[in-house]
Amino acid sequence: MEDRFKKGQLVAYCPTDSRGKIYKVEIGVFSKYTKDKRGAFIWYHMGGTCACTPLQHLYPVENDNYIVIGHTFNSLDKEGNENGNENT
Repeated sequence: MEDRFKKGQLVAYCPTDSRGKIYKVEIGVFSKYTKDKRGAFIWYHMGGTCACTPLQHLYPVENDNYIVIGHTFNSLDKEGNENGNENT
């Protein structure tokens, strides 16, 4: 099995809620795999500590040389409503 990530690669952490909807996206830098290769250690800030993150929620950032922030990837709005609809 080939490794999906390399040290120093930008990754997106996209965890899902109980309905399978992404509720946040965090950009980080891949450090290394856990021993069992079910997770990875990711830098989410400029500190020296990495967070152990499950691989099922990690995605490689393909356009790491050109990232534009401006759209939300969240399934839920700020109040926790799905797609901004208060009735869901």
